[in-house]
Amino acid sequence: MYFQKRLLSRFLLLSVFMAAFFFGGLSSSVCAQGLPDNDDSTRISPDTGVPSPLEEIKGARGLAAGDDLNDLSHAPVPEYEEGTPQSQRRYIYEVATVSSLSHLYWALGMMDYENQEHIDYYLLLNECKIYEQYNGQEFEWRNIRKATSEFIKKNKDEFPTRFEIVIPIRLEGYDMKRRAFRVVDEDQVKIARRFEVLAKDFNKVHCFFKQKEIPGYPKGIIVELSRPFSLTYVPAPPDRALSFVKEKDKIFQTYKSRAKTKQRLSDLRVAYLVMQLKVFGQRGVTRGFNGLRFVQAMGVLDGYEIYGDLRRKKLFYSKSYLKDLNKLEETEKLRTEYEALKKKFLEGDGLLH
Repeated sequence: MYFQKRLLSRFLLLSVFMAAFFFGGLSSSVCAQGLPDNDDSTRISPDTGVPSPLEEIKGARGLAAGDDLNDLSHAPVPEYEEGTPQSQRRYIYEVATVSSLSHLYWALGMMDYENQEHIDYYLLLNECKIYEQYNGQEFEWRNIRKATSEFIKKNKDEFPTRFEIVIPIRLEGYDMKRRAFRVVDEDQVKIARRFEVLAKDFNKVHCFFKQKEIPGYPKGIIVELSRPFSLTYVPAPPDRALSFVKEKDKIFQTYKSRAKTKQRLSDLRVAYLVMQLKVFGQRGVTRGFNGLRFVQAMGVLDGYEIYGDLRRKKLFYSKSYLKDLNKLEETEKLRTEYEALKKKFLEGDGLLH
């Protein structure tokens, strides 16, 4: 629905403006349960060389050299049973861009309909052609501001408040008991609540506006989640894990012997954690990465997915926290978590503390 609104916005603004022009007036946008840190998977020492990834899988299954690697009947019973991974998402989750964040700020009630600067920069970010053509024509621009303000009032409830974060994570050996890859120590997420989301196009020049920051519209948000998130292992069915390992092994085997190290192997085994966030409140603006302004936001984790490729064709694991909630229960859950975060903030234990 939001995408339809975005496509209609230009038509509506232009139509209203043309009406004003001709008729003289205008009518009024995992946690995979944190698994234990003891690692039962094959450990590889850099000085003794790295075993072939296929040998690693065979060893984990207890297979002899001549056994069929594709025979999954040897796989031990896992500690949990998820079945074939299926995406469980219910909503569209926006990629954070300067434009999509501008809509979020209106949806969160941060902006003022009567503030001309807020309206002007909204048009600069979302309707560049209109901004360039009419910004210097004060009579027409006055009508465009009014039409834009009315448009936002009528449509802000459809503006996006759900966003995704994509985090690359490197993987070590596959543990057949858990049916999961262990995440490299440096990439593990351990009991994290705050995630910094920077607009994908934060460095882009928007509509010939070359200043580093756009007044009223920070280029990122720092989201504090209502519950901590941890990820030390990535669950994956054996067949998908095997396919992933074979694909990376083809590349690994092209390396010279001296280059076949544990780190090189992990650098090839990259999975992608896609976190799905619902933002429902904000507590002002702070400075973050590279001195840029960030909105301090409060949110919940709707769920997450983990893929074996950047194009998201090879799903390893999917977890939804919304699948058992109806709309009323979800609203009540958000209200309860919002109040809990608000209390933490007022007591000095919340955002950025």
